[in-house]
Formats: sequence, structure tokens, C-alpha cells
Amino acid sequence: MNTKFALLARFENPTVELKQVSQEFFGITS
Repeated sequence: MNTKFALLARFENPTVELKQVSQEFFGITS
């Protein structure tokens, strides 16, 4: 699956912030 489309499907925005993606998918908090 294309990552861009995966983000678009999940966040309705293909340019979602990396911080938001990292926190949700990897449990990383900064």
C-alpha cells in the first residue's frame, strides 16, 4: 500500500505532521 494513500485514508490529509504520525503508530512522544 502506498504510504501517502494510507495517510490520506487515516488522517484525510497526506501531509499530516510527522509528530502526529509517530505518536500514533510508534508511541513516540517529543
